[in-house]
Amino acid sequence: TSFSVQISDISVLVNGVEVSFPDQVPYINKDNRTMVPVRFISESLGAKVSWDNDNRMVIIEKENTIIKLKIGENKADVNGETITFDTSAVIQNSRTMVPIRFISEALGANVGWNQTTKTVIIDS
Repeated sequence: TSFSVQISDISVLVNGVEVSFPDQVPYINKDNRTMVPVRFISESLGAKVSWDNDNRMVIIEKENTIIKLKIGENKADVNGETITFDTSAVIQNSRTMVPIRFISEALGANVGWNQTTKTVIIDS
């Protein structure tokens, strides 16, 4: 069984600029959430991303915000507070895939969806 529906025609705009995903395209998972590579979306929003291999955890830092997100869990530590979201981070094709809305909003951005053009619109 497949855990995702691969949709290669999803676009992501951050502050009006299309984000390029060179090696792993966004997709909609079984929970109907748009998943994107964490590094590309986080860096597009001005954040720094690091990987803690021992704990299988992504660490995202931007100004006064620190997000710690473990692979396979549907919760993250945001500035010391546990925040639960409705789908887990996963590794696909050596890329950490995360729900775009959660990461974007945790970094202070607003997120919208245009169904007609299949575009995620993020404004920070």
